[in-house]
Amino acid sequence: PEEVSSLFAALDRTHGRISREAFTAALQEDRASEQLDFSSLGVVPVHIEGAHRRGISLAQLGRISEFVRRHADLGNGRMPWRDVRTGHFLSLDTLNLHHLCYWVIVPATTGFGCSMVELMST
Repeated sequence: PEEVSSLFAALDRTHGRISREAFTAALQEDRASEQLDFSSLGVVPVHIEGAHRRGISLAQLGRISEFVRRHADLGNGRMPWRDVRTGHFLSLDTLNLHHLCYWVIVPATTGFGCSMVELMST
């Protein structure tokens, strides 16, 4: 997206110095512009009373893994997603739970106001 391109152009002009706020804003704009279809993870959340009952199953982890793999490769092993702190493109080797929260879990569940397990329990 143009916002991220302009961010990196600004980094080049300022010898790699830019405010954290500007950097985070550009990454958030990047995330907002990518319209992913999260329906394979669930479409109708099921309310589960008590956080202690919302443990994720191995099958649910497999669905998340499959979703990530479907969106992972840009043809060079890179993902279309970036690390929010560094701006570096992610890969399956560098992806961690913090990245999943930012790029998958929060966007998938925000419209429903539920946990990932509740979304995937349909």
